[in-house]
Amino acid sequence: MIILINGLILTIINIVSIFSGLYIYYLLKSQDQVAIRILVACFLSVFLFLLWEVLSHRFFPKITLKSKKDHVGTFITSLIWTPLIFLPLSYFLSEGSAISGQNITGIWLFQAPTNTLILLIYKNFSSIFSAFNKIRKIENKGI
Repeated sequence: MIILINGLILTIINIVSIFSGLYIYYLLKSQDQVAIRILVACFLSVFLFLLWEVLSHRFFPKITLKSKKDHVGTFITSLIWTPLIFLPLSYFLSEGSAISGQNITGIWLFQAPTNTLILLIYKNFSSIFSAFNKIRKIENKGI
């Protein structure tokens, strides 16, 4: 269940970040759409998933990623969730137009390196939280 939830959250963050990159591109009226969209989407994906890390450690500790298996499973399920979320969303937003496989492939090409980076950062970031939790437990015991 941990893997499914975190994979879903990661996929939603990726898709929101990609659409945000498109929005920023339109605001800037830049010539280089791909560079703007990728930079914005990658930054937002990393930032938002780390924010999820903070919130999950604080409010939902049972669904935090703990093991390498959790990280790999989250990566794989994020790729599986992509067509399940993007196809209905895109169909709805484009008012019933058919979606090409290139869109899903493009998202996967974004997700593979970005989510690898996110989960590596998450792993290192979570070790800091674990250390703080241990210190907090020691302080609460009065040792």
